[in-house]
Order: sequence, then C-alpha cells, then structure tokens
Amino acid sequence: MTESSAEFRPVWVGVVGLGRFGRLHTLTASRLAEVELVAVAARRQARLDAFQKEQPDVPGWTELDAAIRESAAEAWIVACPTVEHVRVTETLLRAGKSVLLEKPVADTLAEAERLTPHVTAASSNLMVGHILLFNSEFRALQAEAACRGALTFVDCVRHRPASVAQDFPGENPLHAAMVHDLYCLQVLMNRSEPTYFNAQYHYSNTGAIDVALAQLQWPKGALSSCVASYTTPAGMAPRGFDAWKSLARDVRLVSHQIRGPSKSGT
Repeated sequence: MTESSAEFRPVWVGVVGLGRFGRLHTLTASRLAEVELVAVAARRQARLDAFQKEQPDVPGWTELDAAIRESAAEAWIVACPTVEHVRVTETLLRAGKSVLLEKPVADTLAEAERLTPHVTAASSNLMVGHILLFNSEFRALQAEAACRGALTFVDCVRHRPASVAQDFPGENPLHAAMVHDLYCLQVLMNRSEPTYFNAQYHYSNTGAIDVALAQLQWPKGALSSCVASYTTPAGMAPRGFDAWKSLARDVRLVSHQIRGPSKSGT
C-alpha cells in the first residue's frame, strides 16, 4: 500500500431529500469508493422508514439542524423540492458544510442570489448540479463546435413523457427540463450573455403548461431555439428524447443526442 492510499479517507456525505432524485443520490453515494453515506434528512418519517429498510446502517433525521449537529457529514447533497433549495443550502453553508445543490438553484434569480454571501472564493463550497457539462457527448459537441468557427444557430430539443405533467403538478418544462440547455448554451457561447430572449407556452386541456419554447440571441448575432415539453406518449422511451444541433458559420452541422438523469423526469 502506498503512502497516498494509506492516507485516503472517503468524504462523509449526507443527502437532503428522499424523493425520486434524492433516493438516486443516496444509491449513487453508497456505491462510490470516494464517498461514505453517513446521513439522510427528509421531511416525512415514512420516507426515512422506507429508506432505512434498504440501507439500515445510514441514520436519518426529519430535522435538518439535528442532522447537521448529530451526524458526521462534512458535505451534503441537496435534492429536496426546489422551493426549499435556498433555505436548506443557506443552513448548510452557514454550518460550514460543502454542498452539491441539485438544479435549478431556485425559482427566481433574486432568491438564488441569497446564497451569494455564503459562497467562498471560486465557489469551493458550493456546486450546482450542472451534470451535462461533464457529459462525454456534450464535451464532444463542445470540442467539435470549437473547431468549426463561431456558432450561428443552436437547436435544443428536450421532450419528456406526458405523464410528468400528471405526476408532478405545477412543473414547468421551461424550468424543469430546459435548465440543462441554458447552461450548456452559456458554455458554448463562451459565457457571453444573450442580448435578447423570449419564451412562449402551450397549455394542455387541463391548464397545465406542456410545451415551452424559447429563443435567444447573442451580441454577434448567434441564435438559439430551445423547446421542451411533456408530450411524448407511453410507447416512446420512458425518459423521453433529447437532441442538440449546432450550426457553425461554415454551414456544417454538429448533432448530438444527450441524455442524463434528472429530477421529475427532466
């Protein structure tokens, strides 16, 4: 055994939230050699009871303050409902913990900016769940686009099952499904801010938003169209369909299908 391996210790991690995506994080954390899952926190005791039947060695709490105080977790994954993201993350950062915060940060920019005073230099204590920046398909698209000159148009398509609208009432595809597209676009455009954007919705017969369409334009004229929906029928893939198409100025097309897990089927 080398000296470096002898000194290795996994990061002690806790997870806040035991819904669909929180449970996915607990399963992932429990299988990583670099991580030891040492705590979970959820609002409902029933969720904790169900989880501890699967992982009885991991203690659980219904009060976050007690979980922070009594557990050994030094880093936390926040995967509770979006409306609770900022409050929970503020509590953890104030306690000196490192946080992986599931996207989106919040429902509004003003709410997200409440975290600013608690974030250390280079955001070393806070990472947002922008998983697609590390996806091999996106990295290939980014490298290919860089070889072909400035982009003129990017078309982003993200369709999810129609059942999402029923299973998660109030979920807006603009927020829940297109967040990946927006931050990936920011990287493809070298973090340049768009000079123009707009969005339109389509409403289902029940009044739910089932299609969101957005258009963006950048200072040098590049355009993007982003569409996300909860419309695919049961016969299609259960995770829906994603695709990115980028058009560079030399009129050659770069096309990739990108998939990644996400909360509420996005």
